[in-house]
Amino acid sequence: MANIFFIMPFRPGLNYMYLHMKQYIEKNFEGARCIRGDTNISTGILISKIKANIEEADVIIADCSGGNPNVFYELGIAHALGKNAVLIHSDSEARIPTDIQGYERLTYGFDDDDAFCTRIRQALEGLIRDKYETLFEKARNYLIKFNQDSNRAISVKDEKRFRADMISRESAAKLPSLKNERKLAAYLMPIISDGIFDLDIATEMKEWIAANYEDGDPSLDGS
Repeated sequence: MANIFFIMPFRPGLNYMYLHMKQYIEKNFEGARCIRGDTNISTGILISKIKANIEEADVIIADCSGGNPNVFYELGIAHALGKNAVLIHSDSEARIPTDIQGYERLTYGFDDDDAFCTRIRQALEGLIRDKYETLFEKARNYLIKFNQDSNRAISVKDEKRFRADMISRESAAKLPSLKNERKLAAYLMPIISDGIFDLDIATEMKEWIAANYEDGDPSLDGS
């Protein structure tokens, strides 16, 4: 499942565009989930909630319309965390800060929302596809190394089934940070393994992971 977080001004006029994009994206990308800062009610500090949403997101869509300072502040957080971001706006170039003008942006108008959503789909296809390709390669490498070290011969699941199983698993348990190799290996290896996965193999795999990978910084972990 791909988490897509919208950074945008909270203005009534933009609510329609957000809801239209949300419906379109979730319909066209299996398992995609679109949220923005006001999606869930929270009694905590708003910026802490938004920062957590950015950390958990696979892709950021940032609406730069109106030159809203909060949007650029939150976009800066996303860039600092290395998040993939798609920039959109409905304004003239004059409202885009100099540091942002070097990034490609998708311009929308309220009279061409269907054409705009098609451009959004094209921008997201590569970013979301890359996520599962990256995870498949990491999981495959974990399992190959485990087989070599433990003299096992566990088969690697094909990429199509791996992707489907990843989407199903993500709906129940959040994917750890890519920077936390121990938790990531523990998450991915049962999914990439094809065939019977008994208790002995699970125990051996857990011990192998503990021996080969250090636990990452908890502050970087998505869990």
